[in-house]
Amino acid sequence: GNDPEVARDNAFVRFRLWEEAGGSDPTLQNALDAVERSFKLGTNGTHPASVIYAARLYIAAGSHDGALDLLSRVTKQPECDEIEAAILHAAWCFRSLGEDDACITYLEYLLDVPPPGIKNW
Repeated sequence: GNDPEVARDNAFVRFRLWEEAGGSDPTLQNALDAVERSFKLGTNGTHPASVIYAARLYIAAGSHDGALDLLSRVTKQPECDEIEAAILHAAWCFRSLGEDDACITYLEYLLDVPPPGIKNW
């Protein structure tokens, strides 16, 4: 159907099946297909948790550039709860692409971000 929430839930289920299968190729492709369908509906393509698991699928598929494109949707939202995960995954992608300076910059940013709920960082 065209219900964004149902599509997002289906994509997440496919992602979990891929994880449980130990990252097998058929489940990876099924999960990627579900994510792509989901991201065409509503605001699913900017939903931070969805973007993180989609990026993990892209990384597994060897598309680090694609993962970085997705992760940039979250790293531009510094107030969201998933910002640290997005930054870590982006740093990993930059490292995998041989862009060490960008990797270091992202990791250094984490040193400046106070953990949620902690004041006087």
